[in-house]
Amino acid sequence: MDKGQRILIVDDEPDINDLLYRKILENAGFMNVQTLPSIDVLMKTLQQSLNPEQMPVDLILMDVIMPEQDGIQGIQEVKRFDMYKDIPILMLTAIHDKQLLKQAFEAGAMDYITKPVDPVEFVARVGSALRLKQEIDRRKALEHELMSLTRGLMENNAKLEQETFLDPVTGMLNRKAFDKRLQEDWIHCYVQNAPVSLMLIEVDEFRAYNEHKGAVQGDECLRAVAEVIREHAPERVLSARFGGAMFALLFPGYSEKEAGKDADLIRQQVRDLELTHSGLESGFVSVTIGIACVDPANEPGPESLLQQADLEIAHARIG
Repeated sequence: MDKGQRILIVDDEPDINDLLYRKILENAGFMNVQTLPSIDVLMKTLQQSLNPEQMPVDLILMDVIMPEQDGIQGIQEVKRFDMYKDIPILMLTAIHDKQLLKQAFEAGAMDYITKPVDPVEFVARVGSALRLKQEIDRRKALEHELMSLTRGLMENNAKLEQETFLDPVTGMLNRKAFDKRLQEDWIHCYVQNAPVSLMLIEVDEFRAYNEHKGAVQGDECLRAVAEVIREHAPERVLSARFGGAMFALLFPGYSEKEAGKDADLIRQQVRDLELTHSGLESGFVSVTIGIACVDPANEPGPESLLQQADLEIAHARIG
């Protein structure tokens, strides 16, 4: 037990108690004992103890009978504030009134000491209360440390989870994120009896571009195309790198016409990037777009939407 813990004694006769209680505690080795004349002074002292430069209060000894506010009212006043609720309070009483003691315990007192005090019992009960306070403080420190560790782990897990859903090249969501969202939107649209549309966008002859320009230029090309796609993705629409040189825009609740209204603009803006591509007749990087729309209620699963959009890309190339 740390005998440097701070003890406050509240009694309307502080001079007498300075000689009595304080003397007993100091003789027992307790070094920080302070006597206070009233509940008002106690509350001011407790408020000052919240200052980081002040010692916290570890124990309050309070007389039950005082002229302005009695000890039970004092306990109620202290326990009204969450920041003081862990401070043990011992009642000092010369009255053996069970009803009064019951009220004191109900108000939040930890124990009581009868007056006149027996020095051995007095020191023992004070020591017991201070050990309890030490244990409370230790547990709170452990809880705080665990909360900090938990918060850190949660933040790290959230960051890792976010990273697992991001494509490292373009910064867009990846196929894993797309598949997860597709399952969620598919169920939602099924329940709402709404369509689901999908736009697949594939960079033409990207393998040839990558082989000719190199992987670094290939990544720059994908980033540039991704930026064009992001600019035209509505707020509720998920845009993702679907895989390789293919991107996807998922339109839950959109018709095929609504989903495809920006397709020509995307094609043109990719062309306007003027990324040279010797393997294409135009001489510049271009994209092929396939759009599909299905009613989840009429399909076995979301794979049918992917297959239809993929077929649309194939048809667009033939056409």
